[in-house]
Amino acid sequence: HTPAASPPPGRAAASGADRRRHARHRYARRVIAAAPDGSVHRVLIGRDLSSGGMRIDRQPELRVGALLRVALYDPSREAPIVVAARVVRDDGALGAALAFEDVAADVAEQLEQLIATLPPVECLLDGETGALGTVLGEILR
Repeated sequence: HTPAASPPPGRAAASGADRRRHARHRYARRVIAAAPDGSVHRVLIGRDLSSGGMRIDRQPELRVGALLRVALYDPSREAPIVVAARVVRDDGALGAALAFEDVAADVAEQLEQLIATLPPVECLLDGETGALGTVLGEILR
């Protein structure tokens, strides 16, 4: 775990919900996700992506603790980047947070390359999230 950086001069330290280990980036591309055994398949709408996970629109049937396989598409690659992701938080109308788990070194490198091509998501104040793009996703079979 890397310690959090000090806030810029004139800004207070972020609250727990606003501190991030990984910078978030907009990801306006299709995402596919599935239960590890392939038994669940559905479309997800994403909001942002980081090397540690992503935020999706709330899916009531996805419970905190659920494990998924998520396929992320990069236009420069023929095959998707597939990672395990766990639902770690349900923020109601603000969406749900997925954390990537057990990411192999080569997959982490591919993910970092994809993220490097994406615009960053600014730290937003209440009510500003409507300006964010969306990410379409689907759970893999």
